[in-house]
Amino acid sequence: ALHLVARGTTVYCYEPIPTSLALLECNARLNGLRMERLHLRNSAIGAVPGLVRMKRVIGGDGQSGIAADGEIEVSAVTLDDELRGLPQ
Repeated sequence: ALHLVARGTTVYCYEPIPTSLALLECNARLNGLRMERLHLRNSAIGAVPGLVRMKRVIGGDGQSGIAADGEIEVSAVTLDDELRGLPQ
């Protein structure tokens, strides 16, 4: 996503894990990217809106996923709802 912002594309990024979102924002700022082109959303994309539990994989490649026994509760939005709210 960051290389697209560097080329002038507007990107909407959904990252439900707060620490991963903070790292993404820090990386973008350190690389001098125009933050008005990078729209960061602290939420998951799901089939229905609401709260979901996420499980983080520690020590791997940063993957996470929805899991009933997840340790983090995050907001989920639907892609349809999000696209309806974007400028045409």
